[in-house]
Amino acid sequence: MVAGVGWLGKDGAMLNSLIVLDKTSPSRGARLSRMLAPNSVVFFGGSNLTTSIEYARKIGFSGRVYVVNPWRDVIAGIKCHAAVADLPEVPDLAFVAVPKEAVIETVNSLSTFGVSGAVCNSAGFSELRADGEERQNALISASGPMLLLGPNGPGFANFFDKSAFMQDFFGDHSGVSEGVAVISNGGAYLSDLGCMKRSLPVGYLVGVGNQADLTIADVMEALLDDPRVKAINLYIESFHDVAKLSQAALKAVRKNVPVIVVKGGRSASGERAAQTHTASLSGEAAVASALFSRFGFIEVSNQLQAIETLKMLVLAGRPTGGRTALATSSGSYAVLGADEAEVAGLSLPAISEETAQLLRPQLPHFVLPNNPLDISDGQFEASEVVESTFRTFFANGTYDLALLIMSFPPAGGWDPAGWYTCSIAFARAAQASGLPCAFINTVPEDLPADAQRLMIENGMAPLMGLDHGMKAVGAVARYVNNLPVLAAAADADILLPQSSTFDIATVQQFDEAQAKELLSTSGVSVPTGRVVNRDNLQDCATLVFPVALKAVSPEILHKTECGAVALGIASLSDLRSAIAAMEVRMQQTVPHIVPKSFLVEEMVQSSIGELLVGIRQVPGIGLAMTLAVGGTAVELLEDAVTIFLPSPRSVIRAAVSSLKLFPLLNGWRGKPRADIEGALDTIEALAAFALTHASTLEVLEVNPLMLRAYGHGAVAADAVLRMVASQ
Repeated sequence: MVAGVGWLGKDGAMLNSLIVLDKTSPSRGARLSRMLAPNSVVFFGGSNLTTSIEYARKIGFSGRVYVVNPWRDVIAGIKCHAAVADLPEVPDLAFVAVPKEAVIETVNSLSTFGVSGAVCNSAGFSELRADGEERQNALISASGPMLLLGPNGPGFANFFDKSAFMQDFFGDHSGVSEGVAVISNGGAYLSDLGCMKRSLPVGYLVGVGNQADLTIADVMEALLDDPRVKAINLYIESFHDVAKLSQAALKAVRKNVPVIVVKGGRSASGERAAQTHTASLSGEAAVASALFSRFGFIEVSNQLQAIETLKMLVLAGRPTGGRTALATSSGSYAVLGADEAEVAGLSLPAISEETAQLLRPQLPHFVLPNNPLDISDGQFEASEVVESTFRTFFANGTYDLALLIMSFPPAGGWDPAGWYTCSIAFARAAQASGLPCAFINTVPEDLPADAQRLMIENGMAPLMGLDHGMKAVGAVARYVNNLPVLAAAADADILLPQSSTFDIATVQQFDEAQAKELLSTSGVSVPTGRVVNRDNLQDCATLVFPVALKAVSPEILHKTECGAVALGIASLSDLRSAIAAMEVRMQQTVPHIVPKSFLVEEMVQSSIGELLVGIRQVPGIGLAMTLAVGGTAVELLEDAVTIFLPSPRSVIRAAVSSLKLFPLLNGWRGKPRADIEGALDTIEALAAFALTHASTLEVLEVNPLMLRAYGHGAVAADAVLRMVASQ
């Protein structure tokens, strides 16, 4: 859809003209970039606009500002217009903060007038569910081709270009020439990152609110085109269009821009999904983590850890790994720092004897040269002496980065001169040695602003808090170690297809025999078996005993708990007795289930170990595969990993190998090795089945997948399948 829009000034002259494209046009990203750096803006609202307008002025916005309010003459010193049609030009941006009852009409008038983008600060839409959803749908329709940020969003601040249009004060980072972009569902997270005095160079704060139109992915894609953005931080409460987010993630990977993510609302899956082992092992947190891992994002747990990780990335420079030269002026900090470094996944290589010999005369006599290096009261030596000591330490030549752990004294405490001398000497020595470096203040409160500034000027990241600081360094080290994998990944290994949707009421629960029959036609090995009842048990005579007996019913998910499985049955007569005993047990445990048939299968021989392979459709995202050490104790062991499909064999192999108990399958202490390659063949076949039926599959679970001895493959000993019934 393309429409020409023009308007006349009061003198009858054409003031401007504009070609307005629909929301899905190829210029969407370019229009969003224009929206984030407007030359003119109009505010809609009442006295609540005063703070927003004053904030725009404080940040230095020099464009034209208008206000529309039919009941007021002046707001924040700006003459009010009665209606959008009275404006002397079509502004680049509108900021809407009116009651929800007036939002739709206001937005429609802006779209009709030709405004290309609007921030909808007003609340009362899909966050209220029910009628709020209907109101939001009406809002989307009313916005027409105009881009819409929100509703229920705080707005945005573009500090690079001195353009801030937000509901309140969110910090002042004007003057930043390069830095980070923060994109969030809501405003509190943006306020934390924008207002904290932690020397984080913020270039953008963008609140997407309900993501009725512009999503986190839309904003991320646009900001990735800004070379001033050196890292991106996402705070995500809900996923919208994960396929589009995967495209933005791919763009970030190819542009080598790190993305740090915090996921809010990491709650357990719903009751219905939790009925299978797969759901209980791959709840919301595991699913989100699997998604972020596929995208190459750095996942952290909260805003404080995000801030410190962002600073390490953009202020210290990227290390080449996690081998760390750790120095301090306290024995206690050396011990605590070493402990925290290990938890963060960093290594502290021992110094060579040659380096130790060189260090001894430079250290106090009561200090031994080591890594961590405690220089004790050597921090109070002259700057050149301290720097020389650190240069000697770094000359060991086995480090990827350098960390200094200290705690600046509080105001009114000890003379901080020694802390300044030591930290700057450390930074200069690290820079001379080609090592990215950071200072970690053990407590976050007492690092003076001028100390932070001096550190940054000398190429050192000022990190605050031993726990968050060390975790930040560890996260960055893992990220750089994973960069070769991301660089080598095919686009398809990062991208995700559009997720499937279907009416849950049409989903059918297959019984185990039906599920195995379907899987066997897709290349999955299942035990040889027969479906029988009391009248045709003789059909089992051709099976090789011992056998397993299972009650057949789509209502049974966990047979062990129901008493619906018996193993090691040695003969036909024993089989008849086992069926009678099973019927009695089931009358006691699940009296509402009366099995009409039974599945009799040959026992799997030479089993070395068991895996669970579960695949489920995550609404709005796609097919998630969970791999775990299998059996009835699978939840108790809590040894599981989740990935998304499609994934190449290399990713599946890495997932299986990452399980804590994987060594038990791979020849632990001389025991026989399981057929890992055969297991991977089966897992790939299960993945192929799921992808073939992606538009109808809800859950597929094999537990256990029995891994036989090396060279003998793997067998699906049990299967649960729920998918839309074929017509």
